Amino acid sequence: MELVGVLPGSGFAEQQFLVARDGKFIQLTELLFRTLEAVDGERKFNDIAGAVTNSTDWEVTPDQAEYLIVEKLAPLGLIDSSGNVDHASDGERSAFMVRAPIPLMGERAIERIARITKHLFETPVVIVLGALVVLGHLWLFLVHGVENGLLEVLYAPGLLLVVLAFIGIAGLVHEFGHASGLRHGGRKARSIGAGLYLVYPAFFTDVSESYALPRAARLRTDLGGIYFHLLFALALIGLYQVTGWEFLLFTVLLIDIEAVRQLLPFGRLDGYWILADLTGIPDPLSQMLPFLRGSVEKAGLQGSRLPTLRPWVRRIFVAYIALTIPAIALFLIVLLVRLPTLLGLVWDAMTVQLSQLATAVANSVPITVILSALQIGLIVLELGATAFILAKIGREGILALARLGRAGGRRRAAALAIALASAGGLAYLWGPHIYGLAAGSVAGVQYVDVPSRNHVEGAVDYGRVPPVGGDHDAVWQNCGFYATEIPLERAVHSMEHGAVWITYRPDVADAEVAHVRDISGQRSHVLVSPMAGNPAPLVATAWGRQLLLERADDPRLDQFIAAFRLGSNAPERGGPCDGGEGQPESR
Repeated sequence: MELVGVLPGSGFAEQQFLVARDGKFIQLTELLFRTLEAVDGERKFNDIAGAVTNSTDWEVTPDQAEYLIVEKLAPLGLIDSSGNVDHASDGERSAFMVRAPIPLMGERAIERIARITKHLFETPVVIVLGALVVLGHLWLFLVHGVENGLLEVLYAPGLLLVVLAFIGIAGLVHEFGHASGLRHGGRKARSIGAGLYLVYPAFFTDVSESYALPRAARLRTDLGGIYFHLLFALALIGLYQVTGWEFLLFTVLLIDIEAVRQLLPFGRLDGYWILADLTGIPDPLSQMLPFLRGSVEKAGLQGSRLPTLRPWVRRIFVAYIALTIPAIALFLIVLLVRLPTLLGLVWDAMTVQLSQLATAVANSVPITVILSALQIGLIVLELGATAFILAKIGREGILALARLGRAGGRRRAAALAIALASAGGLAYLWGPHIYGLAAGSVAGVQYVDVPSRNHVEGAVDYGRVPPVGGDHDAVWQNCGFYATEIPLERAVHSMEHGAVWITYRPDVADAEVAHVRDISGQRSHVLVSPMAGNPAPLVATAWGRQLLLERADDPRLDQFIAAFRLGSNAPERGGPCDGGEGQPESR
């Protein structure tokens, strides 16, 4: 353990101090820091109290010294209750920290490079290289363009592997930017490695020593990654000038997009640490709850409270919280609402990619094998990320409800009410989708492969009445009930968006027609129209699915609609079913 000293550029009203322990920095008030400073493993509480009183403006009693050590320092894992250094675990890691870290380069290896690349942060060098970056990008986006690079990658899929390799190298260069910025400030990066951010592979750089630097030097370290990202993009533009390889310019576009993404002040990207160092609040996400606890004047709230912030820092932090909490809440709501749809899309994509992989293996096409394997890997990552987030939320929610319930009385009733409301909400959101999955094996449904779905002009010979999909008109048919026949090509486009198309024979009884008309008015994405030559009195059709029916009150009709309306079988499900062509009599 190392007593570092004052935290430079702090956003707190009172000066904060830093302690380094096992490669991590812990923030303390001056009283706690001086108390820890007085601990040597031999002094008793009486001696520690005297040492703190003599070296500060506080008068500390032995009982107060014991309280500071047992209740404040010991829980942080700095010392145990008897005044000895404690090497206990630091507790649970944040969900947004890199997990399973694997060091790729140690301090010595980084130093051999960083002691040279640190000079890229000299002011004249930054000005010259910054001007070249701006000029290079102006030429790329305003004069030359990236369209040819995109087409080159599309028509030669093997180039995508090269682009991905360059993206990986750019990520490693990005990390050297942080290490070099830190080295320019006189400190050294401890390691560069790879790990998992949520579930995604990611590089990381241990720049913990930047906490001991002034604010400007910390900001230089934060911005170093984006700076080096742009320098790498500039190098690729230069390489294009020599080779004429257009795909390099497409790679530059992707690198620029990543650089912009890094500026977002969420999820512990570079922008997040820039915000932290501008305001002087280390790790703002972890400080939200302590700040909110300290802002509520109510006894009984358990947990630490954030020390008083400077007025301007407080205003910025309040604005950040006001933006972040709704953004996180909106993300979680959308995730929960769309989860069944997302899983259906992912499952369909996985099925397609596995089919393409099997075909590529059978035909010995290595590039397609690699690309399909990469896409399957990305799909698995998306599933893993979703599962990780939901598991994390579920676990924290259950633990919070358990703590609330253990308090008894009204709090237990509140915990029960929240649990029931949450379960009811999920049942409401997911119930129809689960029912649709259960109804997916509706008796009598015919499954038909649809080979193409291009936009065409004129009539299409589908070879099936009614059609189950295929090439279609560029404009879809507005959903609802029609008493006259509608263009097949537009109805097929509506099914591509997830509509169920119910066709009936013109001589069907009025009661049957009234029944399906009512159905079209009760749900979106239901299209009803007569059709001469209908193979049954009623036919329910979705993209690639069809069911022949004798009567409208057949329970399989409702099951078919539940299973396939906006189902995962529709290539563009969720697309509009109004704003196209046609004036339905009811909808």
